[in-house]
Amino acid sequence: MPRIRLWLATAALGISGCGGPFPQSTLHPRSDFARATDVLFTDIFWWAAAVFVVVYESTGSQLRTQIDRDLSGDAAQLSQSLSPLTGRSSAVVSAAASTGPIQSR
Repeated sequence: MPRIRLWLATAALGISGCGGPFPQSTLHPRSDFARATDVLFTDIFWWAAAVFVVVYESTGSQLRTQIDRDLSGDAAQLSQSLSPLTGRSSAVVSAAASTGPIQSR
């Protein structure tokens, strides 16, 4: 029961904060202070977006290089593991590739 009261009080405060004779809106700032805040927010947003793009480009290229290197190593290892099966049917090669290396006990 106390949680319901807390949610109702929160909803009432949220709704009452949206009402009144004040024509302010987050999307349409009308006072000088609201415009300054909007300009500041917009500038920070675009600078953050630019930093994200630069960092993503750098990190993404490093990540792509690492993934390509790992995949080429895995492909070489798979090719080496399957080389004794040369000449066998595709079902045998597929089964060997899907089961992986045989573990010895």
